Amino acid sequence: MNRRFYDIHYHLFDLSHPNLLAFLMHEELISRNSVAKVLKKMPAALYLLPAGLLHFMKREITTRIRNYLRNDAANFRNLLSVMEGAIEYHFLYVEYFLIKENRFFGYSAHCRYNKLAVSPLLIDFGYKNLNNSDCFYNLPPGKPVANQVIDLLNAIYYYYNYDLVLHSDKPGRLMLIKSKRSKDSKLFEF
Repeated sequence: MNRRFYDIHYHLFDLSHPNLLAFLMHEELISRNSVAKVLKKMPAALYLLPAGLLHFMKREITTRIRNYLRNDAANFRNLLSVMEGAIEYHFLYVEYFLIKENRFFGYSAHCRYNKLAVSPLLIDFGYKNLNNSDCFYNLPPGKPVANQVIDLLNAIYYYYNYDLVLHSDKPGRLMLIKSKRSKDSKLFEF
């Protein structure tokens, strides 16, 4: 019996798609809540020091931020790891690691679900009203959604026609091979 997990809001994009400047300039990125989260990772002594003394704590602050990214920001690192990869391999990566870990959202894949039905969504990352007047290159980015559609169709094509397997000569690396599996044996349904 096919038990499906439905994800009707599956965003598929890589780092070439978003308008990163618009994201960084978004008011909610640097908010009281986000600053409070960062400050919680800093030593309590920072709250007692005048702002000018922070100049002398650059090494400590830098070390704390690096440690946070290395040790505490696993979700962020995982996200960047997938988004920096070729978008054609996206569904292959996700399937490989879900099956490799024998997990499907915290449950054994064999007991809970055997299909992941997704409705991929695309985002128009154009930011027509971005005011870059204080930048030398002040042109708003043009990122046509049509390119994302092509990437999505390529990712689905690659998913149904290829598989990822451990590389025979390079331990810890994956390689792309022509799939011998049927469409029905794949984890994803679109």
